Amino acid sequence: LFFKYNYEKVRKRIMSNPRIDDARIVIRSPNAVEIQLRERQPYFRMPDGKTVYEVDKQGTVLGANPSSGNLPTLKGAVLRPGPGGPQLEAAQVALLTEWVAILARGPLKGFSELDIAMPHRLAIRWKEHLVLAADATTFEKNAGLLDRALGEAVDRGKGVSTLALRFSNLVLKLADAAP
Repeated sequence: LFFKYNYEKVRKRIMSNPRIDDARIVIRSPNAVEIQLRERQPYFRMPDGKTVYEVDKQGTVLGANPSSGNLPTLKGAVLRPGPGGPQLEAAQVALLTEWVAILARGPLKGFSELDIAMPHRLAIRWKEHLVLAADATTFEKNAGLLDRALGEAVDRGKGVSTLALRFSNLVLKLADAAP
């Protein structure tokens, strides 16, 4: 009975769901079919008006889920209609893919917000700091200086609100520490 189905059509239908990364259909016997799924994992929450979408590391919009509050917020992304639902613009997908990998291996991996509205200036909310980034090479070089620079600012009784990693040198915006 199961051999009459077009399993490639079934697989394509399953794969049309943006939450599915891969699907395999295995015929176990004439009476048993196994469908193996690998789901995409949400990495960001992205508010868009009254709707909150989940987005994975590769920029795939997984769908709406208002209860995804513990994920970092993705801001500045532009949604376009596409097959299977809204999608990010291709340039933003490329930017997101590059920067998620960079942030995951650096000291900012615990970031809470990523703003990709301007492709040549990313804004990353990390702890109580706003980190500005532009060039991946400069960012990675300067990211190594973060802990030392923040420690020196604290030693001097200064608070740091903004860290600019967009230039060849790390730039800190200092203010008197709050009492």
